[in-house]
Amino acid sequence: MTLKMTVKNNHRAPHSTDSASLVTLNGRGNENRLIMIAFTASLICHCIFFSVLIYAQTLKPKRRHAPIVMNVSLVSLPEYSGPSKQVSKPSVSGKEKVSKKAVTIKKKPVSKQAVAPKTVKKKVSLKKKTYKSEKVKKSTLQKLEKKIETTTSDRIAKAIDEIKAKVDKEKERAPSRESEAQITESKQLGGDGETVGGKLAEIVDIYRVEVAYKVQHNWAFPEQLADGRTDLQTLLVFKVMPNGEIKDLFFTDRSGNSHFDESAFRAVMKSNPVDPHPRSVSEPYVQMGLRFTPEGIQ
Repeated sequence: MTLKMTVKNNHRAPHSTDSASLVTLNGRGNENRLIMIAFTASLICHCIFFSVLIYAQTLKPKRRHAPIVMNVSLVSLPEYSGPSKQVSKPSVSGKEKVSKKAVTIKKKPVSKQAVAPKTVKKKVSLKKKTYKSEKVKKSTLQKLEKKIETTTSDRIAKAIDEIKAKVDKEKERAPSRESEAQITESKQLGGDGETVGGKLAEIVDIYRVEVAYKVQHNWAFPEQLADGRTDLQTLLVFKVMPNGEIKDLFFTDRSGNSHFDESAFRAVMKSNPVDPHPRSVSEPYVQMGLRFTPEGIQ
């Protein structure tokens, strides 16, 4: 009997161990399922929460700033009617009380007249012009060439008048034919050489004055190019041929101002040719010397 019981017990023991292991496996599987369910549930809840927050930001109404409006009422000022003084009647109690009301005087608004700004002329210094001496020289010479007789001195004008009067007298006294003139000249040379020489010298001097007047007529020098100097002086010497052509022009004295010297040289060349020699002058050329100063030709 004992052997049978042990065998039965041995047959029952492995069945009990299998059932226990199955129970433990089932318990662990249930725990894992619960963890997974909880994790997925929390993940879903978080996703819903964050999506609600993001969507709620877009649903907020935008603030609109209304423009500021100011209501202003314009009131016209009353006309000024002068101060009004009111004197209260004396009271019965014997005390004279004079009530003076303070009067507020309203001044009319004085409209300020708009004063136009004074236009100030810009001062241009002459230093910039002096730096470009060539341009200044050309422009001033072109302007001053049109004004021909502005620098003619009174002495030259008087001398020319005297010359014209003498020439007219000589024309009246001169014979009508050249042959008669030559005969009279030969007689005068044979009879009185001093009087003939004096008349020839006088005619040559008159001719020189006429040449100087023509050169003065064509000469102009602007004061701006003189640099404030009044002692400028240059001397030119040249020969006048019988046909009036000017030759052998050269300087014997310079002023030290190149513009002044060039203007004098150009005036002489511009006057070339001058009038031919008078008939009574038989010399091969007439020597000329002109002294140029800021006041004129001497």
